[in-house]
Amino acid sequence: MDNSYWISSVKDNKKEYEKLQEEIKTEIAIIGGGLTGLSCGYYLSKENKEIVILEKNTICSHTSGNTTGKITSGHGLFYNYLLQTEGKNKAKQYLEANEKAIENIEKQRIYKQFERISETNGTIQKQSKQGIQLRKRLYIKIGIMRYKMTDRAG
Repeated sequence: MDNSYWISSVKDNKKEYEKLQEEIKTEIAIIGGGLTGLSCGYYLSKENKEIVILEKNTICSHTSGNTTGKITSGHGLFYNYLLQTEGKNKAKQYLEANEKAIENIEKQRIYKQFERISETNGTIQKQSKQGIQLRKRLYIKIGIMRYKMTDRAG
């Protein structure tokens, strides 16, 4: 039995694809059938590109299939890493790319049950006040303090 909700919830509806048996030609080959590969394929197909997605195993069965399902731009530790190694502009670009992806998911209704919640209502709620303050300082340093964060830790 699979432990992942996402894998378990589709096991009866999972489509099996034939293995590639011969050489093929395509405009764009995407290696990997996880969420990133499928997203790339989705957007490229909207541009009328000829694409092939190549997946060694089952579509969305590894990292993508074993996630929490949380979509977030709140990657405080990674922003800190980017600030230290690449600088403020790269950290801000990374945040803006994540925010744009979330906006696309919401706008195109890719996930029908998508709901925006405050960071303090999600997993950060269990963090200490010190952890919340650290993230807030990082966001201010990057220059993206768009989100109202409270000082409460649940």
